[in-house]
Amino acid sequence: MMINKILKSKSGIIMAEALMAVTMIGAGVFILGGIITSAVQTSKLAKQYSISQNLITEGVESVMNIRSSNWLVHLNDRTKWLEPGVNEDFSYISKLVEDEWVLAQATKDLDLNNGTMDEFALCVYDIKSGYGFSQYKPCDAAGDPESGYYRAVKILDYVSNENLQFEVKVQWRDGVKVREAVQIITLYNYN
Repeated sequence: MMINKILKSKSGIIMAEALMAVTMIGAGVFILGGIITSAVQTSKLAKQYSISQNLITEGVESVMNIRSSNWLVHLNDRTKWLEPGVNEDFSYISKLVEDEWVLAQATKDLDLNNGTMDEFALCVYDIKSGYGFSQYKPCDAAGDPESGYYRAVKILDYVSNENLQFEVKVQWRDGVKVREAVQIITLYNYN
């Protein structure tokens, strides 16, 4: 009889220990799931910001190429270093047209919070899947796959023969959030 009482009291303790172990394993799996989800989201956001910084760099280089090309075209007139003229009241779209960068005037400023600005949309035009990167261009033709990134060049201050201050802004949607990366550059006319 004494042995039966001991076995019955131990079976309750074993059940409590098993329940505690299952609870601890469940809590560990739940915490690990949260850590993995956070790591995936952070990795995705880092990739988006990396792409946006590359698009900003390309926008800056396009304005620099316009300056350098105009120096070659207008060798005797250094005041035409950013022709055709730019206006501080408008945003511009940097486009590569026939191997030459141009700034095309936009009808509005880029602001995804107030609606999608299709004229600023960048499309994927060259996917190098083996290398893990894509290249983007302004969407010209219907059917081009949109990348989800939008880029605008905004002139902040233009002193015709001295310098140009401009910003390159890239926006994209991340779920319901609108993400943005902006870089302000001062470009000088080296006479």
